[in-house]
Amino acid sequence: MLTRASMRFVLATTVVCAAMLFAGGINAAPLSPFVGTWWAIDPSDQSLEQATFGAGGSLFYRDDYATSCGGVPAIAKDTGTVSGDVWTGTGDSTVYCVGIGPHVTEFFQFTLNPDGTLSSSVGDEVWTRTKPTTSVPGTDAPAAVSIDLFPTQFCCPQEIGTWQASGAINDSGSYVRTGERGTGSAAHQDLCQPEHTAAFGEEFVLTGSTGTLTIKDEETVVPAGELCPPDSGVWQIVSGTGAYVGINGHGKTQFMKTPVLDLALTGVVVSQRS
Repeated sequence: MLTRASMRFVLATTVVCAAMLFAGGINAAPLSPFVGTWWAIDPSDQSLEQATFGAGGSLFYRDDYATSCGGVPAIAKDTGTVSGDVWTGTGDSTVYCVGIGPHVTEFFQFTLNPDGTLSSSVGDEVWTRTKPTTSVPGTDAPAAVSIDLFPTQFCCPQEIGTWQASGAINDSGSYVRTGERGTGSAAHQDLCQPEHTAAFGEEFVLTGSTGTLTIKDEETVVPAGELCPPDSGVWQIVSGTGAYVGINGHGKTQFMKTPVLDLALTGVVVSQRS
């Protein structure tokens, strides 16, 4: 049987425990401000991007139209930590091209801005909790384009040639290759008779009748048991001048070595309306 003293003790203990739980609830660390799903439009190609953060620090990233993957979606997963207004990933998250496989290693970092949006290491996107449409105000709808580069000189001091385009861009002129990068194997084998896979990238400036286009590509050459197999890869418009200011574009490349030298770029472009 409980005495009055024991009842007072039980009651007092219950009150103290309740107070401790209440105080603990008040002082508990708040959930990360990143938790949930954020959305952005990639300004370079108008694709829709998603970043979903879990309470335990997980990240799921998706790009609906990854230029570097040739236009197929790209996904990645990571785990990070929060310090103040910054979420930082491991630094070695693998980005996968859907249906293709591993592509690149990406460093993910997101910063919570004073206006409640996020900025990130991914690019110049502005991330919000509101899912946008993929049709961005002030831009035209994506339109098909075909651009062909015909090299006439490969060195001394740089590659030059002519180009022509049809579709969303109808122009022609001359071009110069302004940059080149690649794996060591690309520079030490005959790319017309490759012994093993090689990867390389290039940058071109195309001068036309109404402006210039700066285009980058990334290509691979794979032994195919034939003489001069075509190189294939992806391309992207970096910038434009004149009539091409504000234009974005991307797609797939194929460098045909026979019967004529032709770097064929096919894909879409999106123009920013003034």
